[in-house]
Amino acid sequence: RAGHWDAAIESLHESDSLEGSVGSAYNAFFLAMAYWQIGNHDEARKWYDQAVRWMDEKMPDDEELLRFRTEAAALLEINETPPETKEDAKSKGKPSDMSTKDTGSRQQRIGVP
Repeated sequence: RAGHWDAAIESLHESDSLEGSVGSAYNAFFLAMAYWQIGNHDEARKWYDQAVRWMDEKMPDDEELLRFRTEAAALLEINETPPETKEDAKSKGKPSDMSTKDTGSRQQRIGVP
């Protein structure tokens, strides 16, 4: 985010190799954004897609990853609406464990107007 894209790419790849976490979404979203910033859009999209697959499979509800995903999608001009976080649902007044349609039917069953 400081504009040192080549150094960021190198550091992120080194981090993956040292930690053995190649393929995780954490570094992959940032790799996608860094590659985009240096004009390598194909490589950026590859890393973005890899991050989304990893996230959807392993940590689909992680709020930090959802924020990274949203930031990367905006930069890469990807028209995508990632899943809503629990925090987003709370701020909109939605119950986190049931839909409003389901709530209505439950209220009717127990006699609540």
